[in-house]
Amino acid sequence: PVFGYYAAAVSTFIGFFVYFTLAYMGTRKLMRWNLPLLVYIRIIISAVIMAMVIMAVRFVMGGGVLSLCCMIGAGIIAYVLALFFTGEIKREVKAIINVLRK
Repeated sequence: PVFGYYAAAVSTFIGFFVYFTLAYMGTRKLMRWNLPLLVYIRIIISAVIMAMVIMAVRFVMGGGVLSLCCMIGAGIIAYVLALFFTGEIKREVKAIINVLRK
């Protein structure tokens, strides 16, 4: 990449933010977007925890492809666990477990 991974991450974030904004504006007349503030807080807390885990892995491992793979894996695990422990996805996990038991 000409500008590096950081620029790719920033441009991806901007692209998804624009996409979300346009989707929200286009669908707000068709459906309600009533999510409690606590939902947003839990998601932000989970994202911060994920970012801290990713930075810790990068600090320990340095740069490189292996480090990037470990950061991605650790970030996914940290985010899902944080969402679970904040209570944001507990209902979904219980539903999946119930389906798997049948």
